[in-house]
Amino acid sequence: HSRSHPVLDAYKLAHQYHDSLLEIQGDMLILNLSEKEYLQLKNTDHVVYIGVNNDHVFDSRIKRNSLTKLVNKSSDSNVELTIPEFECYNTVEGTYAEAKSQAIAHPELVQWKKIGESWKKTQKESGYDLNVLVIGADQKNSNKPKLFLQSGLHAREYAPVALNLAFAKYLITNQGVDPEVDWILDNTEIHLLLVANPDGRKKAEEGLWWRKNTNNNYCSDEPNRMGVDLNRNYTFNWFSIENGSSGDECMSTFRGHEKGSEPEIQAIEAYVRSIFPDSRGPNVNDAAPTSTPGLFIDIHSAGGMVMWPWSTTVDPAPNAAGLQRLGRRFAAINGYRAFQSSNLYPADGVSTGLGYGELGIASIIFEIGTQFFESCQTYEQEVLPNNLRALMYAAKAAISPYTITKGPEVVGIRLEGSGQKPVPSGTNINLKANVSDALFRQLADETLEASQSIKQVLLTISHVDTAEVTKEIQLSAADGEFDSNNELISYVLNTENWSEGLYSLYMKAQDQDGNWGTVKGASLVIDNNIENQNVLPTADFSFECADLECIVSGDKSTDDGELTYRWLINDRAPLFGKSVSFNYYETGEYKIVLQVEDEFGFVASTEKTLTLQGIIVPVAVLEYSCDGLICDFDSSKSSDTDGQITHLEWYIDGIYQADYREATFQYEFPVAGTYVIGLFVVDNHNAYDFKEISVEVKDKPVPVKAIVKPVKEASKSGGALMVLLTLLISCFYIRRRWY
Repeated sequence: HSRSHPVLDAYKLAHQYHDSLLEIQGDMLILNLSEKEYLQLKNTDHVVYIGVNNDHVFDSRIKRNSLTKLVNKSSDSNVELTIPEFECYNTVEGTYAEAKSQAIAHPELVQWKKIGESWKKTQKESGYDLNVLVIGADQKNSNKPKLFLQSGLHAREYAPVALNLAFAKYLITNQGVDPEVDWILDNTEIHLLLVANPDGRKKAEEGLWWRKNTNNNYCSDEPNRMGVDLNRNYTFNWFSIENGSSGDECMSTFRGHEKGSEPEIQAIEAYVRSIFPDSRGPNVNDAAPTSTPGLFIDIHSAGGMVMWPWSTTVDPAPNAAGLQRLGRRFAAINGYRAFQSSNLYPADGVSTGLGYGELGIASIIFEIGTQFFESCQTYEQEVLPNNLRALMYAAKAAISPYTITKGPEVVGIRLEGSGQKPVPSGTNINLKANVSDALFRQLADETLEASQSIKQVLLTISHVDTAEVTKEIQLSAADGEFDSNNELISYVLNTENWSEGLYSLYMKAQDQDGNWGTVKGASLVIDNNIENQNVLPTADFSFECADLECIVSGDKSTDDGELTYRWLINDRAPLFGKSVSFNYYETGEYKIVLQVEDEFGFVASTEKTLTLQGIIVPVAVLEYSCDGLICDFDSSKSSDTDGQITHLEWYIDGIYQADYREATFQYEFPVAGTYVIGLFVVDNHNAYDFKEISVEVKDKPVPVKAIVKPVKEASKSGGALMVLLTLLISCFYIRRRWY
């Protein structure tokens, strides 16, 4: 926990200790630290404690190296094709087998190309080839804009490799079915490096918290920490800043002893240079031409972030405006936060240095999901669908990534009345879409990207069999006038006298400054042998909430066919699937919206607001009493309504008091003065409270010694009275000083 800027500091710390991160829960991190790292972190402005009741976290994310279960073996060998207990993720062998099978099945569209070898293979050990899956290469047009996607550079990041492969399969499977995919394959060449670090990936598949490659020339005395961090070994800006990487061979960010020393990086750099021309000058402030085509994306996990260069300085890159717009556009699509890399943590020798720093290609980093070993449920209901949309946009934006984001986006096309179903000619189809020139997501305190009113929206319809454009239609705003940066489109498409077959529909929009956005596509099939009768869908759902998790199900929704389900929960990224789950940690209202769409493009929605009791934070109560420089402190009245306090810490003037860990303690201050006393309490849910008070400590007064003067013998009785009176006055004076 941070005592100063909790949430922001939590994300910064998450990347400083990225290799040790188990989970982020708001402003709290769960880290797997060495004793040395624990003690170092203890001396910072963060409250660090050894957690309790976290065995479930530790077991599910660390102790997987003891698994022996084999899942989904290849039929002709004893090779695992999916990762044990994570069956949504292929192993290296499973990924390569899937990619190779796609190339064999679609030789006219797909190539599986070797670009180099892993470190182990260069040493004549087991090891792997590095391969790129190329989709849409055209020998007649080698100048098509290129999209390069890289994943698996850090071994333990399960979801990026799966996402990259899923994107490939979506493009291949939907060729000739989805007009948007057809447009992409006609206009963009896709290069997918699915597993950039296969040797390390095999270590991670065993459940090890592996990040680097497996070069055993480094940190050989500690086999589980050997290797080089490949994302600190790129040539551009290698070892160029302090704290951007480590020279310690056993550290997770070890950069290697030379730039570009690792065979994996040598292969990647050579390949990327072969497909992208150098579009940027030699000086750090040289900008690439804004017309430069091509896009480089390195997919990592976790944290839900989109980042762009530079990572070595807070100064903006020469193409900062275009990179920022692109990053914020991606964030609006996948629901992540977007910012320049260096705003979070410094790093040198990274992948975007190759793409942008060296070659001037627009370069972006995705940090997807919430964990390295992302659960299959979270991956399938959230990470995959939201980021698949982002990658589809990337494939279209590659034509002009620095400028295409100036134009408005057609957010979606829905053909109400046909949807995914063929319809007979004469059917009226209600085309609905949203067009936005302000599709950006920025942080709350950041300046909004400039946007303009929509000027025009163009619909082009062509018959796939004849490839002829049958209609070009200027669409109008639903309210009758284009006067906003966000417009709804509603247009009745009359299909009377349309010939049978498959039609491609493409929409694009232009703003008042003349900027066009990317193309959005949909398909329509006319079949006069079809007699469609459709019952409109209804949306309804059930829910069950317990132990800080809600499971919501669209089982009460009705339709006469198949439905798709989209869930919106407060301001979180959308979830997809008939049944999904989400966690709630804070007490409050959770607005749940369910949108269902049937096969004919008709939509129904419903919403419910649930009042959920999240974690109740404990209350820290600090009492004290002092006797001179010695003070007694008491936290025994601290309480926790929904659990028990499991950990407490005392701080004096911000310094952790390691010797005092009980509810009460006594402390002798060196000198009088005002001290700030802090009490930090944590409960069994890892909720916490931190209380500080100022305590004024005073010196204990020195007793005054009474002086009794001798009296004359003649007045014994009066003298005795005088002595008694003097003593009383002295004692009173002493008491006054004491208190």
